[in-house]
Amino acid sequence: MRKGQAGSRGAEQRFNRILRRPGAAKRGDLIDLTFLDSGFNQHVFVLTESPEHEWVYKIPAAFGYILPQRRRPTAAEPGPAGGLKRLMFDFLVRYPHAAAESLQRRLGADDGDRGYLRTLLLRGLNASSAAAVEWRDWLLKPYFRHARARGFTQMLGTLQQLSRCGADDVVLPFQILRSCSATLRVGDRVSGYVGPMLVQRRTSFLQRGDFHRFQWSELVEAQQLLWRHGFALTGRNEILGPTNWSLLEGRLVLADTSSIVRRFELAHRALSEEALAARENMVYRILRESGNAESIDVARDYFRFVRSGIDQPTLTRLWRSAVDAA
Repeated sequence: MRKGQAGSRGAEQRFNRILRRPGAAKRGDLIDLTFLDSGFNQHVFVLTESPEHEWVYKIPAAFGYILPQRRRPTAAEPGPAGGLKRLMFDFLVRYPHAAAESLQRRLGADDGDRGYLRTLLLRGLNASSAAAVEWRDWLLKPYFRHARARGFTQMLGTLQQLSRCGADDVVLPFQILRSCSATLRVGDRVSGYVGPMLVQRRTSFLQRGDFHRFQWSELVEAQQLLWRHGFALTGRNEILGPTNWSLLEGRLVLADTSSIVRRFELAHRALSEEALAARENMVYRILRESGNAESIDVARDYFRFVRSGIDQPTLTRLWRSAVDAA
């Protein structure tokens, strides 16, 4: 097992014990897993017989198949990078969502007596919007399942390349299982799964307001290390943090690896002023709405520091510099 694919020697030994244990995650055997959580791109499971264990098991998200269709792409999700798929995503997902959300905000604005007609229109819009989303997701779920499975496989390949170049300390310790069989338990539902799996060290993710829990310079240094080796993050949460990062033995590491890419143009686009400012403003709004207005000044200092070292000029200067110097 390579360094980075299961972490330190001690972590490797512990992981090997898991693989050897009867009924646990052993290559070639059926793994019995219970649902823990889900992101947009991956479902997360734990061993059924040991739910508090220090490793989690990730598979590509399949909403409407493994999990109910209760989470959907919205305007906050990046969608495809470009081309015809991007146009279809904008037409079917992003623009309708934005239009419905804008109209709902106007009709639902608290500006006194809304009136019977306005209230009726708002209820009708909410109901029709929910129905339209349900039908849209039903139509698109085969595409999204295939796209997430393809993206998951690409991510596993990227993580292997990250290990080979010695830059895998940026991410949580992991192990890649290219082909395995599992029983997946989600509530009362039981389904089968055959395919690749990412086994990753279990930790708690940092939250939006956790600016005091880590050294801000670690976030900048981690991404600049990735850039030097020709890797980059494209998710706004991952780029600006601290969401989707975590602490492992006091050190900041990337917990959600789904947005790591090796394409400079995607990395450069993700660092646009518009994209980063939108993420920053969203954090301010969430902090304000959640009653954490006192954290906004700290957040401003944090984003000012982070964005001084995570920007397009620095990306261009550092991109593949370690590879070219080798």
